[in-house]
Amino acid sequence: MCLVFRDGTMAVNTKLALPVALGLSLVTVTALVVYYVFKKDEEKTSDKVVKSARVNVIEVKVPKSIMPALIGRGGSNIKDIENKSGALIHFKKFTDQEYDVCTIRGRTETTQLAETLIHDFIKQQPLIEQDTMTVPGWACGRIIGSGGENITDISHRSGAKVKIESIQASDKVTQRQVTLRGTKEQIQVAKGLIENCVAQEKCRREIEQSKRSPRHVSSPSQSPSASPAPPAPEDAPGDMHHNAHVKYKRPGKIC
Repeated sequence: MCLVFRDGTMAVNTKLALPVALGLSLVTVTALVVYYVFKKDEEKTSDKVVKSARVNVIEVKVPKSIMPALIGRGGSNIKDIENKSGALIHFKKFTDQEYDVCTIRGRTETTQLAETLIHDFIKQQPLIEQDTMTVPGWACGRIIGSGGENITDISHRSGAKVKIESIQASDKVTQRQVTLRGTKEQIQVAKGLIENCVAQEKCRREIEQSKRSPRHVSSPSQSPSASPAPPAPEDAPGDMHHNAHVKYKRPGKIC
């Protein structure tokens, strides 16, 4: 409460001044606290923006033939690369290309390390080739086997992928083409196993053919002309005398 004197001066009540001053102080402190809190929130938001801006993305082209080895069984190999680098790795597959794309996400240093590990893995992989060979149509059954058993065994033993071209039942084809895919050594092993199947089938067919053919027993030295007639038996001397006696014997008188 204020008192006004005749000369125009005012006297302030000291009992009211203290609460007013305390109130103003509390308002000031509250404003400072609110400002500090909002300032911290702005700093956190700006930090998130900066961190998100630092995310790096790298794409690496990987041949389709190497992709299964890069991923590993159950994704074990690619998980190991992620653990070593700290980056996240995903794949984009393309059906119309000879390669797929490996997408790497993370901080700059993690993505660069993951890229280096992937390139090193690709360089260590053997060169994959493709070759073809022709086989007789009658040997394809032996090469494929019952339910594809033989051709699966050839693939497992050689390590190469083996595929026999398919034909229509009405097509009369004497030769069939076999496509082999793998390393040079794997293809050579697969070719040897296929040639062995062809040789086995050829041997079986020759044995079956020999059983069906009739057997002719003839001596090559014998002439196809008729055999000479056996000589007539010679008469003994006594027989000749008897025949001569009978020839000149006069008939006796009839009694």
